[in-house]
Amino acid sequence: MVKENSLIEDFFPVNPINEIANKESKAKRYYRPVYTMHKWWARRLGSVFRSIIIYSLINKDEDISKYFVNDNSEEQLSLSFDTSKEELNSEELWKKLYLNDLNLNKTILDPFMGGGTTVVEGLRLGCNVIGCDLNPVAWFTVKKEIEPVDIDELENEFNQLEEEVAPEILKYYKTKCPECGDMADGMYYFWVKELDCQNCGKAVSLFKDYKLAKTRSKNKKGYWVVCPDCGEVYISQNYKGENNCPSCSYQFNPDKDGIASGQYFTCSHCGQKQNIIEATQEQAKNKDRMYAVEYYCETCDNDDNSDKTNGKSYKKVDVFDLELYKEVASEYNNKRKKLPIPQQKIPKGKETNRLFPHGYTYWKDLFNERQLLNLSTILKVIKNLKDDNIREQILLAFSDFLDLGNKFCSYNRSYNKMENMFGLHAFNPSSQFMENNIWGLKYGRGFKNRIDKVFKGKEYSEKPFEKYREENQTKEKSMNNQINGILAKNYNELSKNNKNTLLLNHTSEDLSEIPDKSIDAVITDPPYYDNVMYSELSDFFYVWLREVLKNEYDNFQNELTPKFSEIIKNNVQEKDDRYYINGLTRVFKESRKKLKDDGIMAFSFHHQNNKAWGAVLKSVLDAGLFVTAIYPIQAEMSTSMHIINQANVEYDMIIVCRKRLFAPEEKSWNKLKDKLSYQISDIINDLEDKDNDLSMGDIFIIALGKCLEVYSQYYPKVMEKGEYLLYTKITGNCKVVFPKVAN
Repeated sequence: MVKENSLIEDFFPVNPINEIANKESKAKRYYRPVYTMHKWWARRLGSVFRSIIIYSLINKDEDISKYFVNDNSEEQLSLSFDTSKEELNSEELWKKLYLNDLNLNKTILDPFMGGGTTVVEGLRLGCNVIGCDLNPVAWFTVKKEIEPVDIDELENEFNQLEEEVAPEILKYYKTKCPECGDMADGMYYFWVKELDCQNCGKAVSLFKDYKLAKTRSKNKKGYWVVCPDCGEVYISQNYKGENNCPSCSYQFNPDKDGIASGQYFTCSHCGQKQNIIEATQEQAKNKDRMYAVEYYCETCDNDDNSDKTNGKSYKKVDVFDLELYKEVASEYNNKRKKLPIPQQKIPKGKETNRLFPHGYTYWKDLFNERQLLNLSTILKVIKNLKDDNIREQILLAFSDFLDLGNKFCSYNRSYNKMENMFGLHAFNPSSQFMENNIWGLKYGRGFKNRIDKVFKGKEYSEKPFEKYREENQTKEKSMNNQINGILAKNYNELSKNNKNTLLLNHTSEDLSEIPDKSIDAVITDPPYYDNVMYSELSDFFYVWLREVLKNEYDNFQNELTPKFSEIIKNNVQEKDDRYYINGLTRVFKESRKKLKDDGIMAFSFHHQNNKAWGAVLKSVLDAGLFVTAIYPIQAEMSTSMHIINQANVEYDMIIVCRKRLFAPEEKSWNKLKDKLSYQISDIINDLEDKDNDLSMGDIFIIALGKCLEVYSQYYPKVMEKGEYLLYTKITGNCKVVFPKVAN
C-alpha cells in the first residue's frame, strides 16, 4: 500500500528557495565552501537539493517533530507545528525544516552523483547515502569532499610541503621592478600566439587589441596598453583613440588596431589576410611569445611615495625575464623524462576536437615548460606524502589548481585578475593567454592560494552553517550536523559501525549490489542530453590525478576516463538520441527496482531543446514511472553556465516521480488543456512577482514541464481525436497551451 503524498508532491516553496539559491549560485564559496574544493561542471545548488531531500522524505501527514535533532543553542529556531494543510503548505514551514538539524534516518540513492550535491546534503540530513558515477574524477572528488580529515595535520603537512618546494619554484618567477630596481615577484605573465605570415614569412603576434589591464591607481585612471612596435607597457588615458608610444613614438589605437579577429589575422608587415587555423596547421609547432608581466614589488609596497597599488604593477618583458624563462625551459628539457607528467594523447571528441586545429595533440601540450616543470615538482612531493587521506586532500587541491595553471587561462582586464580555464563548459583555445605563478604569492591565484579552498571546505564540513534571507538581508545560522562520510565497502556495511556512505564508480545501468526495494528516495541530476561532455572535459584532470592514484585505485588504471558507457548525446562518439534515451531508461529502470514502492524519485533537468525533454519523458515512462509534480527552480549562476548562455533559460525543472503500480484511467487531452493553461499561468505569475526578468525560454520550459507532468499521469491512455496521444507529440501539443500564457 502506497503512503500518502510526500510534502514535495503537494507543495514546494519555490520562491524562498529561489531567493537563497540565486545568492548561492553567485557566491558558492561563501554559502557552501565544500562544493568549491574541486571543479565539476553544472553542479547543482546545495540549498535546492537540501530542500528536495527534505520534502521528498517527509510525509505530509506524519509527525514532523520526530525528525528534529535536539539543540539547546540560542540560535535554535522556534519549533511549533500545526499539521493542518495550511501550515504544511507554507514558506514558514520550509524555513523551520531548512534551518534546523534533521535526522531523517532514510536511505537515498543518486545514480548520477557528479559533484556530489545529493551525497553531501543527504549526510547533513542524517541519511545513509549511495552515490554512483561512471567518472573516476567525480568519484574521487566526492570521496574527498565527505571524508573527515584532521585539519591541523593537513595544515602541518602542507606547510612542510611549502618549505620543500616553494623556494625551488618561486626562483623561476622573479623580475626586475622598473621603478625601484629591486627584484620583484612575477604574479602573471602575458603571452600571445605567433604565426609566420604565409605571404612574407615574417612572425606575426596575434593580438586582438593592445589593451592590457585597467589601472588600479586612483591617481592614474586609464588603461595599461602595449605598443605593437617596441612592446612598451604604459598607462594611456586615451586608450580608445590614437596614441603615440612614449618610448618609440609609434602611433596606434590600442582599442582598434589589433590584427586578429575571429578566425582571421592580417599580417602587420605585408597586410595579407589569412586564416588562423590554416596557418597553424601548416606550421610544425606552436610558437608563443611572452610580452608583459604583472608583478608584486615588496619594496614599493612599503614605499608611501610609490604609485603602485599594494605593490602591484605591470611592465614590459625584459632580457632578464626572457633569459629566466630559457633557463626554466632548459631545466625542463633535461628532466622531463623523469618527471610525473601525463603522456596521454588527447582523444577525439565533441569538445576535444576544438583543440586539434590549434596544434594540441597531447594533454601536456596545454601547458608551457615552466608550468610543466613546476607542476611536476609539486606532484612529486605530494606523491611521497605518507598519510593516505592527507595526500589525497592535497592532491585534490593540486588537481583543482590545474584549472588555473595552463595555457587556456585569460585575464579579466576590468577587474585585474586571472580567470580560470573552465569558465565555460568547453575548451576554448585563444591567441592570448595568461601564465600563472604556479606556487603563488601574497596576492594572486597560485597553488598556495588554491589550497585554501580545501581548508575552507573541510572547516565547513566540521562546522556547517546555513545562510538564509530575511527582510531582504542574508543571515547565517550555525548547524550541528557535520559532513562526515564513513565509507562502506558494500551495501551490507551501511548503518554498521557508523558507516553511512557507499560510493560506486561504474555505470548505474547495473546496480545489482543494491537490494531491490531498499531505497527511500532517488535524488539525482542526470546528464543534460548534449550540453556537457563530462568525460572529455574531466580527462584534463584525470591524467594528472592518475600519476598518483593509478597504484592506489583500480578505477585509475585506464589511460583516460571511461567513455563507452557514458550516457550522453555525442555525435563524435556515435551516440545519438536513441543511445541517450536507452541509457537513461536503463538507469531509471534500475533506480525504480531499488526504490521502495512508496518511494519518490526526484531529479532536476535543464535544456532548451524539445527533443531533450522528449527523451527524458520517454525514459521516465519506459522505466515504469510517472510524474507527480514539477517545479521551476534557480539553476547555477547564469554568467558561468555554458548551457544557460546558449539556452537563455535560468531555471532547472525539478521533476518528481513515482512508480506506476496501477493502470491509469483514460483522459482526453482537450479536457486537460484549459486546466493546464490556468495552472501554468499561476506558476508564472507567482515567479514573476519575484523575478521581473523571466525570459520567454523560461516560460516555455515551465509550460512544457507541466504538460509532461499531466501527460505522464495518464500515459498511455491520453486521447486526442479518438487516438492515443504519443509522447513524441506532447512537446508540440504543449505549444497549444503555451500561447495563452505568453500573451
